[in-house]
Amino acid sequence: MNRYFLSFIFLLIVYQASYAQRVWQQLTFPSYSEMASQFKNYPVEYAATLTWGWDGVASRETISHDLDAIKKQGLHVVTIECGYAMGVDYLSDGWFEKVKIAVEEAKKRNMRIWIIDEGKYPSGFAGGKFSKEKPELRMQGIEVAERINLAEGETVSRDLNISVISAVAVDQKNKTTEIIDISSGKLNWKAKEGSWQILLAHHRFKTSVTRAANNVTRGKDTVNSLCDYLDPAATKQFLEFTHIQYKKYIGDEFGKTVLGFRGDEPEFNFTPWTPKIISIFKEKKGYDITPYIAAFFTPFPNEKQKLAKADYWDVWSDLFRDNFFKIQADWCSANNLEYMVHIDHEDKLMDLARTEGDYFKDMRYVAIPGVDAIWNQVWYDKVADFPKIASSASHMFGRPRALSETFAAYNPKPSVDDAKWVIDFQLVRGINLFEYMFWPASASGRGGPSGYLSDSLFPALAEYANRASFLLSSGKPAAEIGLYMPTQSMWLGKENSNASVLHIAKQLLEKQLDFDFVDDQGIGSVFSLQNGTFKNLSGQSYSTIIIPATTVMNEKVISRLQ
Repeated sequence: MNRYFLSFIFLLIVYQASYAQRVWQQLTFPSYSEMASQFKNYPVEYAATLTWGWDGVASRETISHDLDAIKKQGLHVVTIECGYAMGVDYLSDGWFEKVKIAVEEAKKRNMRIWIIDEGKYPSGFAGGKFSKEKPELRMQGIEVAERINLAEGETVSRDLNISVISAVAVDQKNKTTEIIDISSGKLNWKAKEGSWQILLAHHRFKTSVTRAANNVTRGKDTVNSLCDYLDPAATKQFLEFTHIQYKKYIGDEFGKTVLGFRGDEPEFNFTPWTPKIISIFKEKKGYDITPYIAAFFTPFPNEKQKLAKADYWDVWSDLFRDNFFKIQADWCSANNLEYMVHIDHEDKLMDLARTEGDYFKDMRYVAIPGVDAIWNQVWYDKVADFPKIASSASHMFGRPRALSETFAAYNPKPSVDDAKWVIDFQLVRGINLFEYMFWPASASGRGGPSGYLSDSLFPALAEYANRASFLLSSGKPAAEIGLYMPTQSMWLGKENSNASVLHIAKQLLEKQLDFDFVDDQGIGSVFSLQNGTFKNLSGQSYSTIIIPATTVMNEKVISRLQ
């Protein structure tokens, strides 16, 4: 399994790293002299962005009216979000024409635009086009197809549907499991002493819920399926439906008025499947995962079954990184754009590991990694150090910026003073690009923004945050401590790993000891070794690595630490 089991709770390791050249996205990183001369009048690209919700039938007049009002509040960048009742279908010619108008009007005002890559969220269903036009590229998952209860001595014998791939028998009395061989396509098994239930696992087309601009219910459901994030053909088709069409209409402004695309909450709410995963798994791990799959769903897995599940999460995390995030990042980079994305559950690490696989793998090639802080996750009465996962990804992988989507559903709604506190809280944790929410389009008839965004004091806050973001985007990270993120242990369900890493993070920050979360990729292959440190792609050296409560680690990572 290429792993060592660890008996320690905390371990400090000092180790070596060689120089690694920092690679910046040229669109947003200035030289030192430019930074010094432009601090007062920073480049517009460094300003915070604002989610601009396009409900209602927008026209050039309403678009111009909104941009003037937005700029008056000290905001220079907007993120276009497709809305409801727009009078045109999302991704239709009419939609792209309206976006083109917005780009033209923003350019007149020296403003900039990000485009949310979906007709609401999560990213990857192309406004329903996969369900309607490319159903073979829809998302797929594994689930329990059937549960068969057997008394002691009872026998079951039957042919199985071709979609059934794995079977496990669970003794609910003694809390044990037994894998059943169904490679013949038949189920033949006799219950021993105990109280048994057989779980049959199969794969099928299955999607996480989506909220779609074209959904008449305006709710979340599974009508519009997401694409198969693990299949490169599906992601390339997503680009064909979306980004490539935008290029036809506004491509001349890519890297100028249009800064890039912003992804939103791609995730799996179930165990993912893609047709080639069994062969890919065997190539990567050296064994057949199929017999173990049904055991993913038992409440009593043994240690070997737990490790097999962690191996599966490791493999699909690789596929998620390479076949969804990287393909989009590469396309954006080739078209003079940046790819900015946050996923889901960044403030709940156990859920993050369950639904996103490995956050740092997901962010490996993303130009601007992000988090979501829209539900009071950052507030006066909370310990909330999770924004550091986005800034840590940026630092580890040589990216100058880290995003926080902020304020959308805060209750109570923040005042300007509250908003400044939340912004400062995230600035000192490495966030340097804010997406403020929410500005409804005037075409919606909703009367414009409310709360802190409409306050007469907000322009001063916006200017302050923009300058701070410019400054913090331009320096070199300086933390010398790396705090290992025990994602693999969390895949095994180890709550103590989650509690331990959060506790250590809190202790470090309360003692003014800055750190970055570091991951298996960084330690295992990305960082270089020289002179008693690990050096990341930002040119930043870690002289100390802290290992929280950890049950299992990759063999290569342990070797590099040694």
